[in-house]
Amino acid sequence: MKQQRKEDAVSPVIGVMLMLVVTVVIAAVITGFAMDLSKDTDSSPMALFELDYIDVENSNVNSFGIKHKGGDAVPLKDIEITYVASGADSNGFINTPSISVDGGDNVVTVGDVIIVTPKSGEDYNINHGATVTWTMSHTKTGGVIAKGEFIAIPM
Repeated sequence: MKQQRKEDAVSPVIGVMLMLVVTVVIAAVITGFAMDLSKDTDSSPMALFELDYIDVENSNVNSFGIKHKGGDAVPLKDIEITYVASGADSNGFINTPSISVDGGDNVVTVGDVIIVTPKSGEDYNINHGATVTWTMSHTKTGGVIAKGEFIAIPM
């Protein structure tokens, strides 16, 4: 009787090693997804804003006010307001004006008015009779908090 030598012992070892490697890779991928999902999930504040006043002088808008009517308090540093004035010889460019809160607070709460003052210069003018579309964004998330439109005439 011939005795056979078994040389298949190497294959099971390689198979077990491959299974271990696959298991470690799958565990790493699952851990990566789990860690990514646990990141800080900021959301845009929920608040209601509406136009409060328009200050027109010499056929141009000096400023306009946007009043906080309800919802979350929002830090002023987290707010960006842009506007586009079109028609009435306005340029139609997107502009980012300077903003402040009446009373000088750093947080906009219910009842506060955000004062929007266009930058000086012909490119930033809001001419009398122009249609102004404004957007208030949350700088941390990039989400839109509020938007509106008005015609630049004294209220």
